[in-house]
Amino acid sequence: SSSSSSSSSNWLLLHPTRCLRPLLIVAHHRPMRHLVSSMLRTVPKLASTIVFVGVIIIAFSNLGVQLYQGAYDVVDDVDIRGNFDNAFDAATAMTVLITTENFPDVLRPALHAGAIVNGVPRWVSAVFFVSFIVVGVWLGMSLWVTVIFETYKQQHRAKIAMARVQEQKALITAYSILQDEPDQPLDGSVWVALARRARPGLSLPAARALLAVMDRDGDGFISVDEFLQTVDLLKSTVTRLGAPPPPPPPP
Repeated sequence: SSSSSSSSSNWLLLHPTRCLRPLLIVAHHRPMRHLVSSMLRTVPKLASTIVFVGVIIIAFSNLGVQLYQGAYDVVDDVDIRGNFDNAFDAATAMTVLITTENFPDVLRPALHAGAIVNGVPRWVSAVFFVSFIVVGVWLGMSLWVTVIFETYKQQHRAKIAMARVQEQKALITAYSILQDEPDQPLDGSVWVALARRARPGLSLPAARALLAVMDRDGDGFISVDEFLQTVDLLKSTVTRLGAPPPPPPPP
């Protein structure tokens, strides 16, 4: 008995920590941390949608209790959670219906051929359930997905903007290091050498062509504003165009 009690106590001490193991994955995996962070930031934006869906479920649940209270108990093969005996069971049934999982257990008793449940005609039941599906599933879930998508898009734009700011700060720092004098612009030959080092395989003519695009005033020097285009230009592809075709011979 002592061994069984000690094993049970060890189980109580060890097993509760197993549910915390996924947190270790989140803590040590950067993409997972970003995903969880995005999900947590999405929750406040979903508050109004959650309230909307909740109000729909409560309203239709109360109406379902008025229409079908006690009627589902006499139907065979019906889940006890799919009846409308009280508000809680009705809300459970409507939640099952809004997920579109096991929904036949909720619909079948009221919509089977020749059904008149609690004196409610079949067409009234059809209007009741179809209107709930239209409002709850199509409208409510569409709003849910829209809010999630818009929140993700805003977070993605903010992430891109932050990366752009960090990139420009790094370029300004690099520009100040490459300058010979603090108040003098950067010589174009220094940028050509930098471009060929940062992008191996870039030929000298191609680097000079990129320099010509960057040097808007054509003075052979690069200002800090022009230098901020470095990353975008180094991602560009330089294509050498062939000589123009000779003019056609005169007639």
